[in-house]
Amino acid sequence: MSEMDIFVELINDQEADRILKFYGETLVGTRNKKASLTQKKQYIKRIFKSNTPNMIKKRMKGSREPFYNYIQSYKSSELVKENNFLETVIFLNEVNSEIPNHVKFVILFLNFPEETKQKFDIIQENIKERKYPFNFNESFEDSTELKAFFRKSRSFIGEKAPRNIVDNVLEILTEQEKDLLKKCEDELENYDILSYYNNIEYFKEKYNLIFSNAAYILTHDKEDNDILMLLAVELLYDLLKLKHQIKEKLFKEEDEKFKEELLNIKIDKKKKEKENERKISLLLTDFSKERRILTSTINEKDRHLKQLAISEENLKRERNKLEQTLISQKEEEKTKREETERIIDKLSKELESVNEVRKENKIMMTNNSSKVKHNWGIICAINYELTKEIYPELDIIYYKNKREVKEILVNNQLSTIYLLINGLPTAELNNIKEKITSSEKEYKVIDFNNFKEFLDWIGYMKTIERKVYSNG
Repeated sequence: MSEMDIFVELINDQEADRILKFYGETLVGTRNKKASLTQKKQYIKRIFKSNTPNMIKKRMKGSREPFYNYIQSYKSSELVKENNFLETVIFLNEVNSEIPNHVKFVILFLNFPEETKQKFDIIQENIKERKYPFNFNESFEDSTELKAFFRKSRSFIGEKAPRNIVDNVLEILTEQEKDLLKKCEDELENYDILSYYNNIEYFKEKYNLIFSNAAYILTHDKEDNDILMLLAVELLYDLLKLKHQIKEKLFKEEDEKFKEELLNIKIDKKKKEKENERKISLLLTDFSKERRILTSTINEKDRHLKQLAISEENLKRERNKLEQTLISQKEEEKTKREETERIIDKLSKELESVNEVRKENKIMMTNNSSKVKHNWGIICAINYELTKEIYPELDIIYYKNKREVKEILVNNQLSTIYLLINGLPTAELNNIKEKITSSEKEYKVIDFNNFKEFLDWIGYMKTIERKVYSNG
């Protein structure tokens, strides 16, 4: 196989349509939408070989060789340019299905043509056996190579790490908080590290350490990197502590709410006891009246005595039920308090995990500052609010929000809807699938073992989009 044959073999239906549109070609004797992928590939090979009437005319007018002209429309990111062939292959293997195989081939061929040509036989054999095309059985031979790869592909190490950390924090700030940070930057701009340190209490009180450290890092890029890194770590610690305090406050509010509910239960219990006492008093009064009226009939008197005994037994049982209810509610309160503590502990661990995920998902983001338009959205049942907080720029929809579900289905910018089935009822899943299909969009079902895997996946998707958009 030549490079053109391999590329055409790897393209999917969407890319085939893109190539036909790129060259303004239409399959002879069939409509593009009804043509099979095999038919499209055969016709695309004719285009790339300049063997269609339209392409023959263009070539006679001096147009460029069509295959190389088309793949040059892909642009490699700065990360790929900094890596060698082995590092690029390993990176593409890491993202695996997140980047289409034909795009991976173009990245390798354009950046490392000679090394890629040497792998043509392996790629061809893997395609023939329906295996992953770029499985070359290559890996790093020592930790030094791996560390070098990490230093080039991870955002939170090296000289840019402090600024990357601050940029990461900026993404979760409100507009009001960003305005406060800008004021702090203006005030700190002419401070050196000594004057900043000597006035740190002033800045803590006026802005808090998170904003003042961030402002110093943003306005003093010439400062020693280890000092900036120290300030970045310090502001991250304070941010985590602030998040914990917020969770602790919420726990205290819930605890006060539980106490208030318990007090209301006790008050209700006392009201019911008084009501029962009043009922007993009424029953006794009625019994006395009946006894005075029916003194001549012993049997009638016995009947009323039995009724009184039954009433007293019922009251006793009701009192016992109220006591058991109180005991049960106390146990439930204890259980809720313990569950709240477990939730706080879990949220703290998740926050640490989320921060790690945020760090890992910053790969290549600083090399491409332009906004990426997303052509996909997510409908999910669990972890919706936290995921939306981390990735507010994405179309992440809670499946019960019918209005937002309807909006994402009519959004023409979105071509693919991912359905996170974790916690999503089967009936709802099937209903949403039908709606997506009716909206002429593609759906894909995704499933993860835990929340971190879900965030990793979103990170890879964003990495893919940035690479594809940066490639043109």
